[in-house]
Amino acid sequence: MNNNDEKKEINTLDFYKELYFKENERKKDFDNLVNLPILIYTTIVAVNLFTLEKFIKEPSTIDCVNCFLKILVSITLGSIAYSIYYLLISFVNFPKSYIYKEIGNPKEIFDYEQNLREEQETLEDAELLMNHYLKDSFMDCANTNFLINQKRSDYYAQSKNGIFLGVASTIIIILIYFIKLINF
Repeated sequence: MNNNDEKKEINTLDFYKELYFKENERKKDFDNLVNLPILIYTTIVAVNLFTLEKFIKEPSTIDCVNCFLKILVSITLGSIAYSIYYLLISFVNFPKSYIYKEIGNPKEIFDYEQNLREEQETLEDAELLMNHYLKDSFMDCANTNFLINQKRSDYYAQSKNGIFLGVASTIIIILIYFIKLINF
């Protein structure tokens, strides 16, 4: 095996760059996901307040319906609290923060490249070491950011479970309200 064969490596720099940029895009997507749950929370609370106000204004002779309604409202409030908790963790890792890795300071990378050019015997050697350095940097950042985004995805899924329960209990409350309107 000659000296040139030993220094060749698989060119996967573009692959790791793409992973890095993909995880940065996922980060932006997670940052933008908070708007829809907030709209859903607002709708759930508004619908519940409206129906509760109607039930309170019109006292019912059926205590069982009011008791069931109170249970449903409690479930709704609990599911919203649960969902908000996981949404906050998904969004900002409340009370801490998510710390994403960045590729590095451009000046430091440039200086490293210049030092490699001066230290290595050939430009090919410097290029090989620079590519290896960049590949390691992109891979390290992409891996860290992937793990953070995976956590955020799991927390967001938990938040959606709470939203689902809140929506389901709100629909039942609305049905009870309409049944009461029809019957009385």
